[in-house]
Amino acid sequence: MFKWLNKQGVESDEGFIVQVIDRYHVEYREGENVLTLKIDIGFVGGVYPCVLLEKNVIQRWNSELSSSSFSDEKKQQILNRFIAAMMFQDMEVSIE
Repeated sequence: MFKWLNKQGVESDEGFIVQVIDRYHVEYREGENVLTLKIDIGFVGGVYPCVLLEKNVIQRWNSELSSSSFSDEKKQQILNRFIAAMMFQDMEVSIE
């Protein structure tokens, strides 16, 4: 279940937040951990807006102290959560 934080951000009852920062960046947060995702805006069928995301941008937390990459399972969890949060905001997601 999601709740709106503001016009461009939602929080899940699973403990994560997805916040659009600007046209090209979205933050995914779990507690103190932040992952900035580079995105673009496109259109599904040339009509409906969607978020374009390259799957390989999900690698590691922004923190300089976090040098290890995410496991494949963690990457998939973040991707699934990101898609769910965008869908709650009526945005399709296209993975490239």
